Order: sequence, then structure tokens, then C-alpha cells
Amino acid sequence: MKHILIADDDRVTAALYARALQSKGNAIHFAYDVMQAIMTVTRSRVDAVILDMHMPGGTGLDVIHRMKASNRLGPIPIIVISGTSDDVTAAKALEMGADVFFSKPVDMHMLHDVVYRILAGEQPVLPSPPGAQTLDPCYHGA
Repeated sequence: MKHILIADDDRVTAALYARALQSKGNAIHFAYDVMQAIMTVTRSRVDAVILDMHMPGGTGLDVIHRMKASNRLGPIPIIVISGTSDDVTAAKALEMGADVFFSKPVDMHMLHDVVYRILAGEQPVLPSPPGAQTLDPCYHGA
């Protein structure tokens, strides 16, 4: 069983992501602000993080920074989802360590496919043009 953290301040959106990812008996954990996301990642077993860019208490970048700064966390795949779809936001998230960046609205089938490929240690297949981006040569797997 894999443990997936969904960190999004919009509970309806978080529930939609959970519904798309609950197949195969995975455990879904929720965080609704930056501090809750950081606490969940550092105190619980998490195999992947779905991370909204804008939440109470900071940004998704703050969560990524804390995750990467923690020496006891192994490489946890991070999928960032943002309502801000500019290239600067995507580039910053990927530069800081996110594996995949999606602009809202997110295609739930694509999200499901990307998350499960990453959890299986495979390179996700992403659409081109925009909608999702990945650090192709720097993908670290699950």
C-alpha cells in the first residue's frame, strides 16, 4: 500500500484528487495548509505528495524547501498543482525539486496516470504542450 499526501486548502478539490487516486487500495492523507503538510511529511510515511502552490501559511515552495532540507526524508516524488500557470512558477517549482508541475484545471486521468507511474518508479508520460512539465533528465523516481 502506498501513502499519498494531498496538500490543498480547497477541501473539494482535495477530495476530487483523492477520488482519482484511491484505486488500488492506497492510503490518502490530507493537509489543508503549509504547516499541516510539512508536519505530515516529516512525521508520517508518505510515498508521494500532491501539492497545491497556494495555501494558508505559505506556498507549496515552502513545503518543497522543508522536504528537501530534511536529511531523514528520502526522495519523495512531488507533483505540484497550481492555478498560476506561468512559466516562472513552473520553473521555480521544478528547480526546487518538484518532479511534475500541472496547471489547473487538472485532467484527473492524467493525474492518476502520472502518480501511479511515479510510484512504480517509471518516468511519467506527460502531454505536450503545456499542462504539465517535468525535469526529464533529473527525474529521481519513487
